[in-house]
Amino acid sequence: MALSLLMAGVALLLVEPDRTTPSRQAVGMMLAVLVLLVGSLTLLEHVFQADFGIDQLLASEPPGAFATARPNRMGPLGSVSLMLVGAGLLALARGWRIASYFALLTAVIVLVPAVGYISGVVQLYGEAVSGIASLTVIALVLLAAGLHLAEGRNGPLGLVWRDDPGGKLLRHVLPAAVAAPLLLQVLQRLGVDQGLFGHGIGVGILLIGFILVMSALLWRSAGSLSAEAAHGRQAEAEARWRADLLELVHDAVLVWSPLGGIESWNQGAQELYGYTFAEAVGRSPHDLLRSQAVRPMAAIEDEVWSNGRWEGELRHRTKSGREVVVSSKLRLVRGVDGRERVLEVNRDITERKEMEDELRDSSRRKDEFLVLLSHELRNPLAPIRNSLYILEHAEPTGQQVRRAKEVIGRQVGHLTRLVDDLLEVTRITRRKAQLRRVPLNLGELVQRTGDDHRELLKRRALDFAVNTPDRPVWVDGDETRLAQVIGNLLQNAAKFTPTGGKVTLSVAAKGGLAELHVLDTGIGIAPALIGHIFEPFVQAEQTLARTESGLGLGLALVKGLVELHGGSVEARSEGEGRGAEFVVYLPTVPTPKAEPDVASSERAPYRVLRVLVVEDNVDAAQSLAELVRIGGVKFSVSSS
Repeated sequence: MALSLLMAGVALLLVEPDRTTPSRQAVGMMLAVLVLLVGSLTLLEHVFQADFGIDQLLASEPPGAFATARPNRMGPLGSVSLMLVGAGLLALARGWRIASYFALLTAVIVLVPAVGYISGVVQLYGEAVSGIASLTVIALVLLAAGLHLAEGRNGPLGLVWRDDPGGKLLRHVLPAAVAAPLLLQVLQRLGVDQGLFGHGIGVGILLIGFILVMSALLWRSAGSLSAEAAHGRQAEAEARWRADLLELVHDAVLVWSPLGGIESWNQGAQELYGYTFAEAVGRSPHDLLRSQAVRPMAAIEDEVWSNGRWEGELRHRTKSGREVVVSSKLRLVRGVDGRERVLEVNRDITERKEMEDELRDSSRRKDEFLVLLSHELRNPLAPIRNSLYILEHAEPTGQQVRRAKEVIGRQVGHLTRLVDDLLEVTRITRRKAQLRRVPLNLGELVQRTGDDHRELLKRRALDFAVNTPDRPVWVDGDETRLAQVIGNLLQNAAKFTPTGGKVTLSVAAKGGLAELHVLDTGIGIAPALIGHIFEPFVQAEQTLARTESGLGLGLALVKGLVELHGGSVEARSEGEGRGAEFVVYLPTVPTPKAEPDVASSERAPYRVLRVLVVEDNVDAAQSLAELVRIGGVKFSVSSS
């Protein structure tokens, strides 16, 4: 028996799942088979009253010698226990999840002699029942416990290890349920042996003590379970409260794991990405949203698993295919089941990023515009300075002086137009431009304005055509401003149409709108610029390399003036080198009623008595005063 127990202990060490190797497992299985074989053969000896001489292999004591309980040294229950231990070791070595069942059966069998030894009842451990020695009982109990622990949390005793009410109740009650009766039995036996009370009273005291101990233990366990249940309900309520809060958050909040995919998907995520929870659950968030970042997504995941967190910007694709930019925060969290997951919170910053890009682009175009502005303002200054030098040194009545005056006049006119355009754009942007709106025939205005610009287009060798309808097209507008719109569009077409090209100006009435078309066969417009062509700085950017003077504010003025009239303007082009078309839409008005001619009355003569010139610029005040003086008017000058 001792040798079999030793072999069983060694086999248990060798076949332990976490430490075994092929060679260790082979030796362990061999020892387990030997233990099983010894137990089985010994049991057969008892069943068939045979003597296979197993007990004489290592010892030669005659039957009935000291320390022998039977002729084969091991009783029936001992041989059954040894056989169960051998079978459990073999199951553990083979990976069968039944070793703990053999351990439980072994513990139940050895419980009989164990109680007998503790309570002093010889009948329970004597030869008639078990015939198992006390040290053998201890060894078998340790082997049974070792088998159960080696198999882990599987088997019938696995409930003890569970972190649920059942497992907690067993951990509270089972040790006392086993130890309390045995301890009370020992006390009862001592009391009877010492003559403190009789056997009957001792049994009564034993029962009362057992009832009290178990009642107290169950009361304590029930209170503990109730407290845990209350705590669980509170935790569950808090979890629901947090879940409700997450549903109210506009940010996208999702929980995922590398193997299980998305596990949580709040309402904010559904609103941002368009996927429902059913569509998102179980899928990888990076595959679902087609995540993009400056770094590879695999590197970001590695950082999350190593550092526990990551923050940055990601680009995602929604269900509809729209790209969104999010400020993302990833945190590694551990759930109640012990598994690690990733908590991801994404805030949509697409609009902010677009605004930042627009601000950067606007700042860049503003800088380029200022460069162009300084260039355009400086260009006229050189001829003006040269002409002033000529005026100072040339013959006053000579041709040089006359040409110098003409140069100064042209360059001053150019500067005036530049400044007027800047001021006009500012007034229109701030909605301070004044319109003198009257019903007017747009067809007649188009014809007159086209005739005014015909010479300009002719000098550039461009074919120019004006098409107007037979019937009047009436609009409510400022004649001067609308003529400026048409003129700017024609000048723009002239600048960007090569020699030999064609420009067509036409007007028509359709569906309550007057449509004004300016079509050219020029250099066209790149698709990327169509949406920005009416912005001042964009046009200025496109004119950096041209030889034509001006700031490129003409189209910006067109858009502003048309919108002041309640209309709209759009640009069309099939691409670079394919020409361009600008279309102005203005609301039409009914044909106005004819008003009787009013004879112009002869104006009464008037006489200006005195003029006050107020100007803080000294040069401007003095020059204006000289102009007034030339007109023969009395004047006074004030700086404020």
